[in-house]
Amino acid sequence: MSLTMHNFRRVLSLHSLLQKCLQPKSQSYCVRRHLRTSITQSAGAYEGDGQTTVSVINQEYQEGLLINTVNQYGFRLNNNSQIIGPLAIFNKVIFSWNVQSDLDISLDSLCLFAHLEPKLDVLLIGLSDYKQNAASLIPVITGMKKFCNVEMLPTERACATFNFLSSEGRVVGAALIPPVKISFTDNDVWATKDRTRDLYKVDWKNEII
Repeated sequence: MSLTMHNFRRVLSLHSLLQKCLQPKSQSYCVRRHLRTSITQSAGAYEGDGQTTVSVINQEYQEGLLINTVNQYGFRLNNNSQIIGPLAIFNKVIFSWNVQSDLDISLDSLCLFAHLEPKLDVLLIGLSDYKQNAASLIPVITGMKKFCNVEMLPTERACATFNFLSSEGRVVGAALIPPVKISFTDNDVWATKDRTRDLYKVDWKNEII
């Protein structure tokens, strides 16, 4: 009986201490009010093991279609689909685009984009040879701007812009023609070497650059 009373007194003592610790103070209330939401969101947003983590957007298939790579023959998407030739791409849907070259782009070939619902925030048109053909397509672009915002870019830049806008949740569409020429960067070279190393178990350590 005495042991039970002793435990009961300890519980009352702890309860009183907790009330003092948790009692709001007027001078700190505003600070807690502004911090509470941020702290809750931060705790809920990160559920890792204490280390820095990185999410690769292109690997998040449920977020929508993105373009991983482009070459003279077509496009590879983040769901590992390989598209040969020109394509029309949206967040969740892709179509083969029935044009042969930049010079085949017309209001008729773009009519699909003019009648979409909901209306596109922006339509990206990727040209295979921007410097050579962009000027001749200005009347077509001007005509399409009656229906939606239009941006005409080299295909590589159009792909990157599509990925960025789509990952932001924008209603974006792209009409893309594979580029005539591919510009290689140092990152492209190293990425190719990494894929070759993983595929063929090649060691590049002793290679002189």
